[in-house]
Amino acid sequence: MDDILRINPTRRYADATVHRSTAYFVETPSTGHADIRTQARELFAAADLTLQKVGSNRSRLLSATVYLPSMDDLSAFNDEWERWLPPDSPPSRACVRAGLAVAGLRVEVAFIAAVLPPGAERRQPPA
Repeated sequence: MDDILRINPTRRYADATVHRSTAYFVETPSTGHADIRTQARELFAAADLTLQKVGSNRSRLLSATVYLPSMDDLSAFNDEWERWLPPDSPPSRACVRAGLAVAGLRVEVAFIAAVLPPGAERRQPPA
């Protein structure tokens, strides 16, 4: 298991898992019961930090699965998503309606990202 890096592992989950040159992680907003735009921005800020920890950035996202308890939030979420992503490198994406485990959360996203090779530039692309 030396080829698997688990960042901040607990008994139940790790904040991120890296295997070879691929990182896997899930983000949620930090503020429950806020509107979807606020929660999306919080989630994306957390994703940026995780991407930095694993040696990646937004332009290296491979896939995202978006979980929304209400599809009424989809349009506003998509607006924030498009502001956050670099325009020339969107990942594949699925969006599903799902009940979330924490009351008040309006979004959760599971990400898969390519990790930069050693020595590569690790700057975040401009928003």
